[in-house]
Amino acid sequence: SLGRPVVWALKKGSGRRTVVLTGHYDTVDTACYGVFEPYALAPYALRSALSAAPPEDEELRRDLADENWMFGRGCADMKAGLALNLNALYEYEPGEVNVLFTAVSDEENLSAGARQAVGLYHLLRERFGLDYAVAVVSEPVERAEGAPHPVINGSAGKILPVVVARGIPAHSASMLRGINSAHLIANVIRETEYDTAFLSQGGSLFTEPPAAQMVRDLKAGYDVSMPEYTAAAFNMTLFCGTDPVALMERLLENCRSAAEALIMRYEA
Repeated sequence: SLGRPVVWALKKGSGRRTVVLTGHYDTVDTACYGVFEPYALAPYALRSALSAAPPEDEELRRDLADENWMFGRGCADMKAGLALNLNALYEYEPGEVNVLFTAVSDEENLSAGARQAVGLYHLLRERFGLDYAVAVVSEPVERAEGAPHPVINGSAGKILPVVVARGIPAHSASMLRGINSAHLIANVIRETEYDTAFLSQGGSLFTEPPAAQMVRDLKAGYDVSMPEYTAAAFNMTLFCGTDPVALMERLLENCRSAAEALIMRYEA
């Protein structure tokens, strides 16, 4: 809807088998850079600004002194991965295998760019006779000094359930006449985050417990009454053996417990 393209390039081999090298070119917000936000998209200026105000973190100070490191929003996640993909495409001497590079937008918005690319993959398959064998997503990994870079085969599924709490609005000067929806959502978060009942197991691996990704009341502006509606979205990941409907049932149980706890506190 925003006109962002899927950028692609194909180096054709003699056969049908095709390797897809892909990643996203969008980034998240820069507000977390604080006073350094004006430099967040200018790596060399950011290095100078950080060096002028040496951070307390010893690891960061060491990296600032090392020209092999680049700083700035999106350098790791995931412009570096796209650069690796493009270099692999450029260096590849065509043999039997085809190499297709794609860069997509909007990772954070329900993978809109990747879903947009599905149509492109279909068109290219028909146009060039491609047989997609494997896709490599060169996302960054957590830093581990001296450890080999991991190759992860597959991924967990993800759902993002949204809980909307409705309270009984009342003026804050008479707050006992109402129920605060923000209080209820806070209870839901307390019941749900770190809840091991949501863990999904695949072999020796476990998913992460739920995390609240977004929390906000739904008031259009400030007034002195308690919010009638408050919402929270939870990140939940799962492996094939887990039924996502069962996770929703567990979340509903947590919502009931959260409401009961609020009522008990109110009555006390």
